[in-house]
Amino acid sequence: MASEVHLLFGPRLSVALHGLYENLREVHLSVAIRDLRHRITFQNLSLTPDGQGGGTEVWTDIVDTPTVWAKIKPRSAAQRFYSQQIKMDVSHEIVVRFRSDLREGMRIVHEGRFFQIHGIRNEDEKRFFTYLDCMEGVAS
Repeated sequence: MASEVHLLFGPRLSVALHGLYENLREVHLSVAIRDLRHRITFQNLSLTPDGQGGGTEVWTDIVDTPTVWAKIKPRSAAQRFYSQQIKMDVSHEIVVRFRSDLREGMRIVHEGRFFQIHGIRNEDEKRFFTYLDCMEGVAS
């Protein structure tokens, strides 16, 4: 492929295209667009006034592009005994195309399941994908 590009476009463009190809190949190895096959919705916890000086906490979809494609990957599971009950904690890594509007404490909804965002990573600071460390369960 490199020699064909070199013949068609000359040496300078050939080197530039080869570098671009290598960068795309490196990114493609970590997450492929075809892996983003789960439809998720981002939500914020907001306070709705009750008219008497107080309010009710309500989960609402974020305003700008709340629903996106994602890759959901289970990471670990653990049982613990809490308040006379056995509680199951399941952690997941959720990957979406790069977004700068996500915050810890937000919630993700996928097919009736809830994931609380605990960590946000931008791998190698390349701004291609956002990696979300989440805990499954109802966010309070």
